[in-house]
Amino acid sequence: MSSCQNRHTPPPPPLLLLPVLLLGCWTAGAAQDGSEAAAKSPVHITAREGSSMLVACDVSGGHDSIGWFNSKGALLGEDTGLWQIQENGALNITAVSFEDRGRYTCVASNSTGLTQNYTVTLRVAHTDSGLGVYYITICLVAFTVTMILNAARIVPLWSSLQEP
Repeated sequence: MSSCQNRHTPPPPPLLLLPVLLLGCWTAGAAQDGSEAAAKSPVHITAREGSSMLVACDVSGGHDSIGWFNSKGALLGEDTGLWQIQENGALNITAVSFEDRGRYTCVASNSTGLTQNYTVTLRVAHTDSGLGVYYITICLVAFTVTMILNAARIVPLWSSLQEP
């Protein structure tokens, strides 16, 4: 019997598991008490192309001003009808297009100087326009016409070869 066949790795010592468990409890406690050390998990939203989308600004506490920024850094809701900021701070995208995909960040601030951010990643699902069936039909008609024209050219040639 070779030494490779009888190799067994011992389980990790219990002392190594203790820091991992303590760290997990510490981060879970921070998430419950709302401290700044707790980070929210990333939020991903999927919208269908052409639909409207309402994205809430999920920050805690009262805020005097709320602004939304896209992944290019542009402030949204000003001078455009595509993005509208509701009174409650939610971002309304009236007609989602494929170009709207990316990250949106809500920046909420109050008079005491407290500022909170909330980021959402928007994914846009392509909608089928129904033109696929149209293009397949056009291709089949073009193929049929081509075959008929080729057959019309071959029949006289074939009949001339049959004559003695």
